[in-house]
Amino acid sequence: MTGIRQFTRREMREVMQIRGFSEVTVSTYINHIRNLAEYFNRPPHTLQPEHIHEYQVFLVQEKQVSWSFFNQAVCAMRFFLTM
Repeated sequence: MTGIRQFTRREMREVMQIRGFSEVTVSTYINHIRNLAEYFNRPPHTLQPEHIHEYQVFLVQEKQVSWSFFNQAVCAMRFFLTM
């Protein structure tokens, strides 16, 4: 895929730190993106919107995560996708 930039964890961490995110938020977001990538067994930058939707359904229906966990995951994915 040409034209799509793959960000490393280090770069993602740096961008969040520059924007003033707390260390807890930085670690939480990175963990959520890692979990997303592990769920599909592929790099997160290769995922399409339908993958994101599928993962969100998985979190709610199968894992039955709390609202706060789900919201953190969504915020992390939104941040990653707009970086």
